[in-house]
Order: sequence, then C-alpha cells, then structure tokens
Amino acid sequence: MKYLQYIVIATILLTASCVEQPAKPSANKPQGKIEAGVLISCEGIWGMDNASMDVFDLEAGRMTNNYFAQANPGRFLGDLAQSVTIKGDTAFVAVTTSNTIEVLSASSGKSLGRIRFAKGNALREIVIVNDSLAIVTDLYGHSVHLFNPSTFIIIDNSIKVGPAPEGIINIDDKIFVANSGYGDYLANEPLAGYLSVIDANSLAVIANIYCGPNATGLAADTANGRIYAAYRNLPSKENALGGIIEFDAQSLAKLREWKLGGDNLDITFADNILYALNGEGIWAINTRDSEAITRLILENKQQKQYWYAIAVDSDNKLLYIANARNYQVEGELLIYTMESSPKLLRVYSTGINPGDIQLFDIK
Repeated sequence: MKYLQYIVIATILLTASCVEQPAKPSANKPQGKIEAGVLISCEGIWGMDNASMDVFDLEAGRMTNNYFAQANPGRFLGDLAQSVTIKGDTAFVAVTTSNTIEVLSASSGKSLGRIRFAKGNALREIVIVNDSLAIVTDLYGHSVHLFNPSTFIIIDNSIKVGPAPEGIINIDDKIFVANSGYGDYLANEPLAGYLSVIDANSLAVIANIYCGPNATGLAADTANGRIYAAYRNLPSKENALGGIIEFDAQSLAKLREWKLGGDNLDITFADNILYALNGEGIWAINTRDSEAITRLILENKQQKQYWYAIAVDSDNKLLYIANARNYQVEGELLIYTMESSPKLLRVYSTGINPGDIQLFDIK
C-alpha cells in the first residue's frame, strides 16, 4: 500500500484542516469496490443484536457506516461481533453470543456465508493457519474449534485448552492461545493465565506456559520468532499491574517483561515496534533496542473516553484507534499520524463499541 501514502494523507488533510466533532453514523453507501481499506468491527451491546461493521476507504478517504447491513439488506451481524480476521478479500467475523462466524467480502461487504456453531459456545478470536485450516477460540467451551476457511465447513475436532481462551495467533508451525480465565471468574482454575501452545501439524497441545492473570492479547514478530502476550489486572486486585511478556516462539522461553497498568490492554506489532494501548494512551517499545523501554507516545487526556483497540498502517504512516466512549453510544475511529508525537488527523463516528480494527488490500 505504499503508493497510497500520499493520497491517503492528503485526502484526510483536505477534509480535516481542523479536527471536527464527528456526526452520528451516516448512511453513506460505498462507491464501488473498496480495494484498500480498514474494517472496524463494532460489538454492539450484549443482548441487543446490534453488532455492526464500518469501513474506511483508504483511497477515497471516506467512512461508510453499517457497511454489512447496507450490502446485505435484511441481514444483521448478530449479537456481539467480537473480532474480525482477514485473508485476502475474505473477512471472518467472530460473533460471540450468536455462536456464528460471519464471512464477508472485505471489498464489497457482501455476505459469503455464515458458519453456525453449537449453542452455548462463545466465539472470540480467529486465526487463519492455511487455506484449509482456521481456528477460533471458545470462551465458554474452554476450547478452540477448527474450520476450513475456504469451504466454511466446521472440522469436527475441537481442542481443549485452558479456561476462557481469548487471543490466538500462529507463528513457526505453532498456535498460541491465551487462556484468560475470564477475569476473577475462573482465575483459580488450572491453566488460567497460561498460553496453550498447539502444534499446527499434529493439532496437539504441546506446552502450556505461564503469562499472567487475565491473559488476553497476543502479537507476533514473525521475522524474529517472538511472541508478545498481554495480561491485565484482575478486577479484584485494584492495584495490580498488567503487562506484556516476550517469549521465544521456538524454545518458549520467557525473554523480557514490561509492566503496564490499565484495564484494557490491546497490543500490535509493526516494524520492530510493539504498540500497546491502555487507559493512559498508546505506548511504543522498540523491541530491537537493547534497552527496549516503554514510551508513552500518545496520551489519552480524556479519561472517560475508552480507547478499545489499535491498528497500525505502516505503509501510510497512520495510527488507528477505536474509541468506545462510554460503551453505550456510537463510538469513534481516531486517525493519527505516526510521528514521534502523533497528531490527530480525523475523527469518524462508528457503531457501538468498536472493538477490532483490521486493514486489507486486495490489489
């Protein structure tokens, strides 16, 4: 997407000479196929069946709200769209309470199918291992389920892991699953706070390594064989810090740890920089630096604005933040520059509880 860099930034700047307050989500219709964009998965409110999907067109510099609903009249994503995972032009949305994975075209929003899991599951995050294998975590089933991402057929071979698995990622023929324990609820159960390691070939759990209480988020440095796992405060331990641990993906050895506070801790990795979001703002860690200090690059000065998710666009030098506000009203997509002191370029309204941001480029 490098050739888009100047087009994207220029378009945003032309429409945002001064940053304005966002309007309510619009009913803008996408103008043709979107070849490079940003999908924003919005959870909605539990029990309200009002999850939604928004898209930001990188070339046009244009936000379209209710992307999925507009492309599929009469259809809804369901209850709690927890995460979105993209493979080429295909987006897989894990819908927790509805026990489904919605499959759609990223470039058009059109539904490609719906994968229905058994009642009582609670789907959280998806990893695409290869053309014939994808894995989704099941918060309530304390397991992961397998499906074929090309045919959308469930593979009848669930794998038991630890309690309340959430984050999942694969690297070097291994799949790492973060067993959160669901905060205090299952914190004392065996393997709560551990990462379960699954061999991608045998699909057997080959190790369990301790991370920390309420382990949820995962990121990978595939070039250097490193895994980053985030853990967060237990609600019952008000003064306990969360943090991030670096593991060697081959040996599974713990290498380094950084302490960070905050109830929400989302992490992502790009260009040797580990980015972490918490209640204070956005932190950056240069993992190739021997000191690898944590540096607050963007402060959240409005503490009642709940930054929920982060994504990095290295090609266009942009930083995207999902602001859930008070978790009850329309959220926001904040777009910042990726300078040493990031500058706010634009604010767009989103659906309720924007919880995941994923970039796609189908060129």
